[in-house]
Amino acid sequence: MHKNSIFYQIIGEILVSVFFVQMAEAQNSRQQAIYWFKIGVKAESIKEKIEAYEKAINFDPNFMEALYNLGVVYRQNENYETAERYLQRAASIQSSYSRTEMQLAIHYELFQVKRKLGKLKDSEKSLRRCLDLTNEPRRLGRLWTELGKLLYDQKNFEEAIEAFSTAIQFTGVNE
Repeated sequence: MHKNSIFYQIIGEILVSVFFVQMAEAQNSRQQAIYWFKIGVKAESIKEKIEAYEKAINFDPNFMEALYNLGVVYRQNENYETAERYLQRAASIQSSYSRTEMQLAIHYELFQVKRKLGKLKDSEKSLRRCLDLTNEPRRLGRLWTELGKLLYDQKNFEEAIEAFSTAIQFTGVNE
């Protein structure tokens, strides 16, 4: 019986040691991801930004802000397919720290990218998600205006008129 308790004690100590090593490695990976993210934010060239954000994502594949920033860089560089891929990944991350503002920014970028790609229905879904994520009147006015334009482009004139009417309620006629 005594040998069994020593055996289990040793196994327990080994498991605790392995756990702490894994925790330290995970923390180090997150620190490396943050380091490269900051490099990307400060970088001036598109190439440097892309390299830094990709390194950040290699250390932390669920780094929402790095995925988002990488998607924005690709959109600004008119590489819409790649932008969409990174923005979709960012949008799919569900975390407790995920801020509404970040989700709103991601979905707005997705709206723009999908529109450029001619994916008007998908673009509309992203824009409607933005409407769900905010209650700020000025922003709502702009989003409803964008939805009106998008619906008009889809030849959905009745809904476009409704969207423009809703936009006016939030922005006023003189703005």
